[in-house]
Amino acid sequence: MTTTDCKNRPVAPKLDAFDPELPFLASKAAVELDNLILGKPGDSHAVMTLAQHLQSCVERVPGTEEYRSLMDPATIIVFTGAVAASGIPKVQTFVDLARVAWQIANDLQSSDASCDTLRRLRTFCVNLAKIAVAQERSRLEMHSRHETWS
Repeated sequence: MTTTDCKNRPVAPKLDAFDPELPFLASKAAVELDNLILGKPGDSHAVMTLAQHLQSCVERVPGTEEYRSLMDPATIIVFTGAVAASGIPKVQTFVDLARVAWQIANDLQSSDASCDTLRRLRTFCVNLAKIAVAQERSRLEMHSRHETWS
């Protein structure tokens, strides 16, 4: 689903920890990457969609080579958890966060990525799916606990 901004221009959806489709998208991207690693022909729609979601969460700081994160706190938690679980260098600042998100998005879109890069991306996608599910489960458990209070 494509949204529009106030000037009616299309805006790509951002990576969103509360998007119920995020775990499926990340899992599907992991399968597509696995097929690439194995040399099997196939679609890379989920990989490209995930890359677009990541790119939409980052903007370039005008006049510099730096990027700024546009992620909300819940998405930062999910994203940094997936990065850490994947062995990607630790994200310690928002500048690191934006740089890593931009790099992952570029790597996902690269047509000449090495097998090592594809494996790292697949691991990131698997961890993103797992952590997104855990975040959703935690949120639902918290919500159900609040409903039982009288």
